[in-house]
Amino acid sequence: MKKNKIRTIEGARLLRKNMTEAEKILWRFLSDQGMCKFKFRRQHPINGFIIDFFCPEKKLAVEIDGDIHNDQKEYDQERRYILESQGIKFLRFNNNQVLNDIDFVLKIIKNQCTPLHSVERGVPTKSGRGEVLCL
Repeated sequence: MKKNKIRTIEGARLLRKNMTEAEKILWRFLSDQGMCKFKFRRQHPINGFIIDFFCPEKKLAVEIDGDIHNDQKEYDQERRYILESQGIKFLRFNNNQVLNDIDFVLKIIKNQCTPLHSVERGVPTKSGRGEVLCL
């Protein structure tokens, strides 16, 4: 195994043990296939990068940005570009959105997991607007 890959795996383990409060809150909703029955992984390494939350089945990355991201915007953009070029969809939220408006965050993630008028698992529940809901 290459040194970079080992560092990435070790880094992911360390980040899992030291999740931020916002990450812990979101993980409660994403763990155990809680989001439309899709499995999410936390602090998941992909090609030398560590993604906060990743759904392999939907190729969806969810990032929660704390204050550190204010100083590394260029790095974040490059990382996002590289991963999107590999077919990974990206959602980015800041800590305040998760801490103060978790319903909004969950709605955006659910919309990415379940395309309108298309259900890949289970029985859909339709709202009055014709959208497919996961609950």
